[in-house]
Amino acid sequence: VSTQSTGIEVQNATLAGGVSIGMSCSFNVAPWVPVLIGGLAGALSSVGYAKIAEMLEGVGVMDSAGATQLHGIPGVFGALAAAIVVIATPNSYNQYFSRDTMWTEGEGVSTGEQLGMILASIAVTLLISFVVGLLNGLLIRLPIFDTVHDTMLINEGPYFELEDEEEKAGSVEMGLTNGVDVGGQ
Repeated sequence: VSTQSTGIEVQNATLAGGVSIGMSCSFNVAPWVPVLIGGLAGALSSVGYAKIAEMLEGVGVMDSAGATQLHGIPGVFGALAAAIVVIATPNSYNQYFSRDTMWTEGEGVSTGEQLGMILASIAVTLLISFVVGLLNGLLIRLPIFDTVHDTMLINEGPYFELEDEEEKAGSVEMGLTNGVDVGGQ
């Protein structure tokens, strides 16, 4: 894991924090709990971008949008955190979703049943994600669709002004980055 963060990594870690607290946001807990959950999810997301993305690409899985690191990992972590919140706050009349659902403890649903529903929701979500992803992957391999060659993957060059490699190398040699002197020779 790199010791320096880019703006994109910080932005994605912030979004991952928001994703992770979604499942436990309706629980009556101290303010430090969602801060902790969000912070840990941001860290997990950053590790995901640094390590898991490379591993997935190594086995041929293409996640060009980083959905696994931004939504998948923080979402599962947030659901597990919600399960811990349910266990840690028994009989506190935790509200899951809204008051008119059958998922609310105190209206005939115990802490154990709430925990079971959360764990079942994780399993069902992962199953649906896997099956739909697999079907999507098989669908785009049908002969009616054009084949996407490796050279066409994530080519954003037409949408951005990019420096020539020679110009970039020359700027670095002269100690310039974007026209700013960075202490060259």
